[in-house]
Amino acid sequence: MLTLPEKIASLVLIVASLNIFIGIFNLLPILPLDGGHMAVAIAEALRRRFAFARGKSDPGPIDVERLTPITMVVFALLAALTLLLLAADIFNPISLGL
Repeated sequence: MLTLPEKIASLVLIVASLNIFIGIFNLLPILPLDGGHMAVAIAEALRRRFAFARGKSDPGPIDVERLTPITMVVFALLAALTLLLLAADIFNPISLGL
């Protein structure tokens, strides 16, 4: 039986773990997430730098509509991985030997 302070500490740890997971998930380079916006900004900066190094003008912003299929493929891969791991946990759960 856990005491009240131990229960509160467990709750705080679970909430902190969830918060860290959401923060890391948000950094994935999928376009609707912040990581996707950072990836587009980095790609635009690299394109601009290479264009200036070659003596060309600024190529302009990247067309987000052209990135949508890539975003859908990455999302589909993540969804497939989630379903695969869910099925693996249901049909062959990990046993810790406890």
